Amino acid sequence: MIADAVQYAKWCKVYQIHADFIHQSSDLFHPMVTTWSFEAWGIDVIGLISLPSMKGHWCVFAITDYFLKWVEAVPLAKVKTINAINFIKYHVIYRFGVP
Repeated sequence: MIADAVQYAKWCKVYQIHADFIHQSSDLFHPMVTTWSFEAWGIDVIGLISLPSMKGHWCVFAITDYFLKWVEAVPLAKVKTINAINFIKYHVIYRFGVP
């Protein structure tokens, strides 16, 4: 009976198109290991927030240091290059030095 089912699956075009696919990576996940501050960090823009603040801020600009688990975030009305530059300059470089 199993041989008949395998033979039918090989023959049936609809089964081959709609068969279950494995959507999982075959590789193992590796944790991110950092040994000093600012070795690995991420910058992200979160938005658009459904209800803006009273000052009209629609987005949040955030930076995360993966070693210290330190997060710094500021609200923004518009996402512009100058806002990102000022954020990194005033909240990272002036406070902690050049990474």
